[in-house]
Amino acid sequence: MNFESQVCSLELSKRLEELGVKKYSLFDWVRRSKEEDFYLWLMSPFSRELIGWHEQHRAFTVAELGEILPPSLDETILNFEKKHMWSVNYGGNHEGWIHTEISSTEADARARMLIYLLENKLMELPI
Repeated sequence: MNFESQVCSLELSKRLEELGVKKYSLFDWVRRSKEEDFYLWLMSPFSRELIGWHEQHRAFTVAELGEILPPSLDETILNFEKKHMWSVNYGGNHEGWIHTEISSTEADARARMLIYLLENKLMELPI
């Protein structure tokens, strides 16, 4: 399993950043110049400040996203399932699922769920 499948995509990383998610992450999407492609870089508290990247975005891991997502929402619980794709949803009450996000990686499914919750003001970010 490669690292890219364990972190959310660059596109989702940028959206999470726009929504105010600033939690420390183990990896970042970085590039040294405008002409260069983004790649994953293992971060330390020191390298994040010392290296002058042209552009940098936090690449949240499955575990890091799991720490941010609330374990329950409106009397429903957070569920994960993998069949052909990863499915993340809040459900378990008598009314069924509140919302479901599907993606090819668990990290992207979790990131999409977090984005949905923040955009729809269903949760606040921890301080």
